[in-house]
Amino acid sequence: MARVQNVAKLEKKFAALRQQQEKIAAVQRSVRQQMEEARMVTLDKMIKKTGFPKDKPTILIGALLEAKEKLEGEESISTINGYMQRYRVFASENPELASKLAEQEEEPAQEDVTRDGAEEGKSEL
Repeated sequence: MARVQNVAKLEKKFAALRQQQEKIAAVQRSVRQQMEEARMVTLDKMIKKTGFPKDKPTILIGALLEAKEKLEGEESISTINGYMQRYRVFASENPELASKLAEQEEEPAQEDVTRDGAEEGKSEL
């Protein structure tokens, strides 16, 4: 009889833990969505700050697709380094936006990329 009660207690505890897990997952989804929205607002501000014509999304998409092709091509390293250098100039001229983006960025790109994929000035372990 004691084992039956023990199993019932464990089942009840398991159900409570599952409810907690579901609540945590819902909060995680909400926070993830808020993070994405904050990133989009920051990107929108950055695009506006560059003077890019926001009312011409076809040009923006075309430019992004061209950049993607370059990143996947043979000159990807020099392309990436060029983009990073342009960003550094932009960031120095717009420190408040750059700071906001750096806070949101998952993997900040601070160093130039080398041919082997490692970052310059950093050793691989």
